[in-house]
Amino acid sequence: MKKQLTQYIKARTDFIEAVNNFPVKKRDDLLFGSWNLKDVISHYSAWDIFFTNCIKALKKEKETPYWRNIDDFNNVEIEKRKKWTWDQAYHELLEAEESFIKEMENLPSDMFDKKIWKKKKYTPLKLLEINIHHYQKAQYQEINKLLKKWQ
Repeated sequence: MKKQLTQYIKARTDFIEAVNNFPVKKRDDLLFGSWNLKDVISHYSAWDIFFTNCIKALKKEKETPYWRNIDDFNNVEIEKRKKWTWDQAYHELLEAEESFIKEMENLPSDMFDKKIWKKKKYTPLKLLEINIHHYQKAQYQEINKLLKKWQ
C-alpha cells in the first residue's frame, strides 16, 4: 500500500503542477469535451471526496452507496460546483486530495483488501490504484498536450 500511496502522491503532484501551469485566460474555455479546467478539477475533487467517504465508512464497518453510472456521477458533481469561483474549486481539490491521503495512510493494513461493497470487487487498494491511473491519465494527459502546444 505504501508504494501505491507514493505513486498517488507523485501523480497528484504532477497533476497539480500541470493545473498551476495552465494559462489563466484559458481556464474557462471548453477544452475537455464539454468541460473547462474548473470542471476537470471539480471532477477530480468529487471522486477524491467520494473515495475518502468510502474509506471512512469501511473503517466504521458501514457501506456507502455505490456510484452506479460514472457519467451521471460526474455530471451531478460538476453541476454542484458550476457557480463556484476558481479558488473555491481549486482549494476543494487540494483539501480532497489531502483527506484521501490521510485516510489511506491511517487505514489498518488488514483493511487494504477488504471489499467496500459486498457485491463489488472494489477494495481500498483498488480505489487507490484507480486514483493513480486517473491522475496519470485522463484529463491530465490532455492538459499536458495543451501545455506543450502553447509553449
